[in-house]
Amino acid sequence: MHCGFVGAEETCINPDKLYDEWEKSIIGEQLDQHQSTAMIGKPHTCDQCEKSFGNSGNLKIHKRIHTGEKPFTCDQCEKSFSKSGYLKIHKRTHTGEKPFTCDQCEKSFSQSGNLKIHKRIHTGEKLFTCDQCEKTFRDSDSLKRHQINHSFDQWKKEFSDSYSVNLHQPTHTGEKPDVCAHCEKSLREPDHMGEHLH
Repeated sequence: MHCGFVGAEETCINPDKLYDEWEKSIIGEQLDQHQSTAMIGKPHTCDQCEKSFGNSGNLKIHKRIHTGEKPFTCDQCEKSFSKSGYLKIHKRTHTGEKPFTCDQCEKSFSQSGNLKIHKRIHTGEKLFTCDQCEKTFRDSDSLKRHQINHSFDQWKKEFSDSYSVNLHQPTHTGEKPDVCAHCEKSLREPDHMGEHLH
């Protein structure tokens, strides 16, 4: 395992190895200092999944994944979050705040990640490639939507008629094309309308 240390023409290739005095004298003080930190590494380990962290605070936050604890609650809608940063981002849905602005077209976003994806429109950068047809996309969601088409192509062959294909397709897309005339509830399949009305 390579830990990434490079210094004095030498590389730490095994942070767990204890170097003898001769090796230390050749490699030098730099590696000795690095090695002591590399050996300490991430001493705080989750007892449920064995993921390790550099400090106890990050471990405490991580453990919320296992416990389901969400101590940060929105004062406007009561939705709860495991991290204060998630709550901060969520609150922007209520305030309409969009602090991240594109320097090319001045479009604003509530999250920095959305701005980063947006900027790819201007750069033409497409980081996500379909493994079936090599088509490229700016974001992973677009790739996933595209890959559904490949799935459709495969299962279309299994259905005997286009009616069955059209009936089944919304289970993959999330579409709910059938709307109740009485209450405007959307349903995926017309067969479910009878159940809904009773």
